[in-house]
Amino acid sequence: MKYKLKRKNKTVKAWHILLILIIIIILMSTSYSLWQTNLYINGTVMFNYIEPVLQIEVVEQENGRLSTNTSFTSVGILYRVFDVAGDEYEGNNTVVTKLVNANKVLWIGTYNKDVTFTFSMNNNSEKLYTEGQIQIEEYDPDGLMNPTNASLSNTTLKSGNSVTLTTEITFDAKNDITVGSYINYKISFWCDGVKEYFNYKILISG
Repeated sequence: MKYKLKRKNKTVKAWHILLILIIIIILMSTSYSLWQTNLYINGTVMFNYIEPVLQIEVVEQENGRLSTNTSFTSVGILYRVFDVAGDEYEGNNTVVTKLVNANKVLWIGTYNKDVTFTFSMNNNSEKLYTEGQIQIEEYDPDGLMNPTNASLSNTTLKSGNSVTLTTEITFDAKNDITVGSYINYKISFWCDGVKEYFNYKILISG
């Protein structure tokens, strides 16, 4: 007696094929990424930059000041426009000359007042400094202080020698200048391939 075996016809549905293809693609992409030699990471690196400090010594004046300036007073009926509150160190790389708004009586005419500040530094180290430069940074929301000129007496500073910064500023003395306004002179010299800095800031402090 013979028996006939009936085979069931299995049908492969389209979504089965699609699923298999997706799995294959995922495996291929994963395997490819494992063989890569470069790894790319998106992120932010945070670090504290310490600016190299120019190794100089500020020359103190006979009156104890660290800087000198032409007088804010004049003969006639033009009176003091600012009081100079003095100089002080800010950190180890900045000297600040503080100015305070004062009562003003001005004659008829221009309200501009030109003032020259000077600031001297000695090189008491064994270093040789070259390529001296000045960069001017300002914060004056009212536009009442205008730095018109700045220069160094020498662009090369040998051991035992000194250099003087001379600045010229035009003040609009008609109105009080906003407290916190400043002009900063960033002085830089090169030494042994490193650029070192010192700052002289003229600040309205009150």
